[in-house]
Amino acid sequence: MRSTLDVPIDMFEYVANPSIVNLFSVSDLNECSKALVDTVLDKITISRSGDETFLFFSQPNQLYKKPIYKLKNGNYLVVDHRVLLNAMSGLLQKKCSEIIKNKNRITQARDKYLERKVEQIFRDFYAWNKSVKILPSYYLEHGGSERDLLRLAGKTALIIEAKAGKVREPMYDPDKDYNGIWQDFKETIDYGYVQAYSVKEKLIARKPFDVYDKKMNVLQTIDPKVIKEIYTLIVTYHKFGHVQSDLQMMLDLFDDDDHFPWAVCIDDLEIFLLGLIKLNMSEKDFYRFLYQRRNLHGQLIVNDEGQITGQFLTHKRILLQTGTYRFSPKDDYIYDQLYSTGLGFKKERGMARKTDPKFLKIV
Repeated sequence: MRSTLDVPIDMFEYVANPSIVNLFSVSDLNECSKALVDTVLDKITISRSGDETFLFFSQPNQLYKKPIYKLKNGNYLVVDHRVLLNAMSGLLQKKCSEIIKNKNRITQARDKYLERKVEQIFRDFYAWNKSVKILPSYYLEHGGSERDLLRLAGKTALIIEAKAGKVREPMYDPDKDYNGIWQDFKETIDYGYVQAYSVKEKLIARKPFDVYDKKMNVLQTIDPKVIKEIYTLIVTYHKFGHVQSDLQMMLDLFDDDDHFPWAVCIDDLEIFLLGLIKLNMSEKDFYRFLYQRRNLHGQLIVNDEGQITGQFLTHKRILLQTGTYRFSPKDDYIYDQLYSTGLGFKKERGMARKTDPKFLKIV
């Protein structure tokens, strides 16, 4: 059959073996630096072998750290492209730690990167609204600690804290594991809430106050009397799983009348705001989401925040449920649809194809 065909047979090969699209050889990487290729293949490639040190299911999965599998014929298979990105990021961080030998410098640099990223995301989201005031890296008083981002516009205020933090790998001992989860949560989400609440206290006191820059120059005098709605966001670098989605499990509120913040990973925040823009939804829709989202704590089971935001983008609201709120992987399918025609990332891959009228007709 192959000899009689006068057309490419790539599609037939793909149907017979879908993993073929994830195969590559060293010769396919001839445009990359040989030193870089050698380093990557040496550090994040795994081959078929036994591991007598693997005792518990809670131990790290080696495929997460080395998601490139070396085949017997010398070619390589990428197990999962998303895991590959995480593995490369982990490798870079490990190398930085070995070179700098000062964990504080790496942590501080990551915190600053996250703060700048969050600021840019919100500046892009509110780019059309010139009345919005965004105050990054501000102080409430002389000698006080830095706050990350305050967004003011009309009657609504957003208090945003960006915390990189860390998430330790799970341990076999559940007691020790819980202590690790709690400590990481406390240093990241809980600490972010403490800082955000101190700003919220200033706003609900309804007395004018100044906010300062690093040199203690007054950035703006804020009159809380005009503010009717206050939302707090804790943006993290990593995902903390269910304890982040349902904050009632670990976060103690300062006041019984206070509301839980929206604790969200930077990636989930970015795609959600890009999705709102793509669907021509307004900042009022965003505030409506924040209002509905804060009422889910204490009655929520979900694997990924993208399922909640995806359902909101699909239906323009979080659908009412009886009892415990549960979400399906189908709820975040809308992100695949939006990305297929260009979600809006800067330098997004494949935009020429995604915006091609011929391709759009197929989609």
